Amino acid sequence: MEARLVDAGSTPGAPAPRKAAVIGGGLSGLAAAWRLREAGCEVVVLERTAEAGGRLRGERIDGFEIESSLQVLRSNDAHLPGWIRELGLADELLPMRPVLSAGLHRGVIAPTRWDSVLGVTRTGGVGLRAGLRLRRLPRLMRRYGPLLDRDAPERAADWDFRSVADFARLYFGPSVRDYFMGPIAATAGRAGTQDTSRVAFLLAWLAEEECRFGVARRGLAELPRRAGERLGMQPECAVERVAPRPGGGYVVRSARGETLEVDVVVVATGPQEARRIAGSLLTAAEHDFFEAVGMGPECQLVVAVDRPPTGAPQYVRVSEAEGEIVDALLAEPGVADGRAQLGSGLVTLVGAPAFCEASLGTPDEVVEKELVATLERLLPSVTGTICHAKLYRRSEGLPRFEVGAYRALARFRRVQVDRRAAGRRVYFAGDYLSGASADQAVGSGFRAADEALADVGVSAGYAQR
Repeated sequence: MEARLVDAGSTPGAPAPRKAAVIGGGLSGLAAAWRLREAGCEVVVLERTAEAGGRLRGERIDGFEIESSLQVLRSNDAHLPGWIRELGLADELLPMRPVLSAGLHRGVIAPTRWDSVLGVTRTGGVGLRAGLRLRRLPRLMRRYGPLLDRDAPERAADWDFRSVADFARLYFGPSVRDYFMGPIAATAGRAGTQDTSRVAFLLAWLAEEECRFGVARRGLAELPRRAGERLGMQPECAVERVAPRPGGGYVVRSARGETLEVDVVVVATGPQEARRIAGSLLTAAEHDFFEAVGMGPECQLVVAVDRPPTGAPQYVRVSEAEGEIVDALLAEPGVADGRAQLGSGLVTLVGAPAFCEASLGTPDEVVEKELVATLERLLPSVTGTICHAKLYRRSEGLPRFEVGAYRALARFRRVQVDRRAAGRRVYFAGDYLSGASADQAVGSGFRAADEALADVGVSAGYAQR
């Protein structure tokens, strides 16, 4: 491995650029590397696979931009839009393409209006009397608000002792739980309402309240692809371990036996891989944290169709109460310079957690057949129009934010503060530390980089929290 020098515009008497290794070429790792490089560090990004992107890889098939992770953006995303512009991708990805929000009730897809209590009462399955109980939600959000921070979710650990189901039972009732709170929490917590922490719902609602949904016009997979190229990411470079270097700093050893000496390490992998790579540097409490992080299986089917599946892009979230094997789908008609060409379209289905668990040992072709059958039943307009289908499956794909996850995260963060004060310059980033959205993953990378920069004498935003 060879450290790639970045000219930081150093001046006489200025400190020598710090050398940093970022392990993992997903969104979090690339964001951390970008922030470190922009601050003047020499950065090497090491990725064990052949491509950048992690969960957000993409491929082009016959003119369709297929992505391995469904990412619906929000108009109030804090990190993605700025980073897209820094990478020079604004003309290709922005402004985001507006997406209509919808839900499923008794097998019928209908628009949802969650921007007001009255709008929620008109959502199928909720009803007027139950929906009016949501008048309590703004008051509760004011109460919880000071501790809700999507970039530092551990701040809400004090509220992490109820599930979404318990929270709904206490304040709102079962129909609000099933058709309002549950679908929102599912995308954040990746578990059922009985297990998902209410903090996951509160953080998700904090992001959704008064926001607009959208998708990147050319596909978000272009973001990690371009970032990896700009950063000179080293693909197919699996890291075996990180060890302290005599006299200070760290030695990063690859599986091929190559070594790299650096001052700072950011480990932006999944939790079990992070534990393996940094094992000799971790405290017992950190080992326990990584071992206990809940990660659930993921399956997603992307279907290309030869005519528009809907009149406008539509994001449909499906309640557990509907008993379906999916919990979300995104239907996109083609558009000029978009992910699908004019006159065609794309539909992405996300398997519900219970279905993903139950189908772990099931062959791909069987899972694909079940998901296609579900799609044709929920969206009959696609029947007979499918020209390509691509299934993505991961046995440990998404973090599960169940009750207790945020308290564990708070304990982990306290250990990080202690280790930083003791001089350790190893940092961690990833969606299991923040949340499953692309914006949260990027924010986790920025946060790790800012903490590292603060520790080596460069001011940073998150490090002062």
